[in-house]
Parts: sequence; C-alpha cells; structure tokens
Amino acid sequence: MTVTITGIGVVTPLGLEVREVAERMARGERANRVGPVDAAQFVRSDRLRRCTRITHFAVAAAAQAVRDAGLSIGDESYPRVGVISAVSKGPIEYSRKFHAQFVRGGAKGASPMLFPETVANASASHIASVLGLTGPNTTLFGDAAVGFNALAMARDFLKWNLADAVLVVAPHEHDDIFEDAYRRFRWLLPKIGFSEGAAALLLARDEATPHWGEIVEVDRGQPWRRRSEIPNLLAAAPAVSSAARLQVPLKTLSVSGDEKLSFPGAQRLCIKDSLGEAFAAGALWQVVFGLQQAQTHDNVLVTCVGLNEQVSAVLVRR
Repeated sequence: MTVTITGIGVVTPLGLEVREVAERMARGERANRVGPVDAAQFVRSDRLRRCTRITHFAVAAAAQAVRDAGLSIGDESYPRVGVISAVSKGPIEYSRKFHAQFVRGGAKGASPMLFPETVANASASHIASVLGLTGPNTTLFGDAAVGFNALAMARDFLKWNLADAVLVVAPHEHDDIFEDAYRRFRWLLPKIGFSEGAAALLLARDEATPHWGEIVEVDRGQPWRRRSEIPNLLAAAPAVSSAARLQVPLKTLSVSGDEKLSFPGAQRLCIKDSLGEAFAAGALWQVVFGLQQAQTHDNVLVTCVGLNEQVSAVLVRR
C-alpha cells in the first residue's frame, strides 16, 4: 500500500505560505511569534469566534492542506476523512483563563463555555466540525516526536481501511512560563526560543493522486532516559536504516537539532534556526520544508529528537 502526502498547510512565525516561508528562511530571517491568525479567512464558521489561538492555528493549517490537495468540503473522492491532532502543550491560554475564573469566583465563577476550549482535543473537534470531516478523530499527546507518531497512526488508519484520507495536524502556542521551565531543565538548545504555529498534512491511500511525496517509512518513536542513548536509538530507527540502504543517495536530511548522522552529499536542513522550537508543529514543519527543498524523486530523511521523551524519524520520497 502506498501512502502519499496529497496536501500541506502551515502557520509559522514567518508566514502562512510554504514557498514564502522557505524563501525567508533561505535569506536567514528568524522569528518565533505568530501574528494574529483568523481561521475564518480560510473557512467560515460561527464556532471559530470563541476558539483559542491554538485552534485558529490548527484550523487554518488544516483548511490550507485540504485546499492544497484540490479538495472541497465533503468531496466524494474521500467521503471518510479522519483527523489526528498531535499536541505537545494544548490550549494553555484558555486553560489559564479558566483557572483564574475558578480561583476568583469558585465553581460558579468559571465559565462552562470556556472549559471545552481548554482540553487538548479541542482543535481536532473544531477541525472536524468546521470542515465537515466524518472519519475517525483522535488526539495524541507528547513531545515533538508525537508528530511522527500521528503520521504512523494515520498510515494505520488507511491500511485498515478506517478512512479514505487522514488529516494530521500539529498545533502549538507559545507560553513564557513553559519556556522558562524548559530552560531551567536545560531541555532547549542554546539560542533556540519557544515558537508557535501549526502544520497539517493530508495523507491518502492513492498512487494516482497528485501529491507532495510518498511516506516510505515512519517510526513510532523510541523512549530515551539519557541523552547519551540518543545516537544509538536514532541509528537503529527503521527510517534511518532504510535511508542507509537506499540505492539512490539521500539528498536532504531535515534534523530537529544536533543529531549526529552522516549521509555524504545530503543537504542538512534545521528549521529551528529560523523558526524556533514548536514541538509537534515543528516536527511536521521539518517534513514540509524538507519536501519543499527536495527535487522530484529525491528521498528526504526527517529526524526528531524530542526534548524529554522520544526519538523518531520518517523517510519520504518527493
């Protein structure tokens, strides 16, 4: 079975268009905050009026991926489109608002309208409702590598015929307190700040569909306890092993940081230098911009070392 990436969408601190963002990164531009994003510019829905920023990021990226694939809402080509949201922190802003209401006014002071926007799966719910998607809907929670776990689950949904296409979305919003905590534990790379945004990939089981790339191998992730374990775990990852056995040399290596991998002739890409640390959203940005940089028929290896949980990788062919 061939699983292809038929559409992509991004929300980044450097813009919302893949080509524009790639050009700005190539010029050395850097940013880690996203300006105001209104998902209503991509899809109309009254329910977006009460959503948090992370949901606007997610819906905007998801709507772009659907549009990029050339689909319309309810397209008969894919009657069952699933949604998998990969989340690392969830809707922090509204969680803090709800907590403040509770502290000030007790149970009666906390808004029941606000609470549904504080849960981690709020974005996946809104995406399905706004875009009219009727396939399976789930949310995975973890560090950056959870983005690749979501790709693996999407592949399984397609393999088991649970969906005709799956929209994998990874949103993240910035929070100063979380950034300070990660710096105190020395989990952030030097000179890399917390970022925010979203990425979406629409996966389908159809070789004839025009697509960005084919997923050759995707890992579910291996847990690590000490950073000294990471090189061996990464070298043993199925996607990395598959890349090492390629008859055609690897052309692009998209890394999440300072992974010690050697593929002679491969161009190394680290988007964190330009876009910062955006956890699961950043992991999917690596896939998107790795494909954007590659030429047709090129293989792209994307590796992800989560800040405190997992090591994972995905091999895609342009």
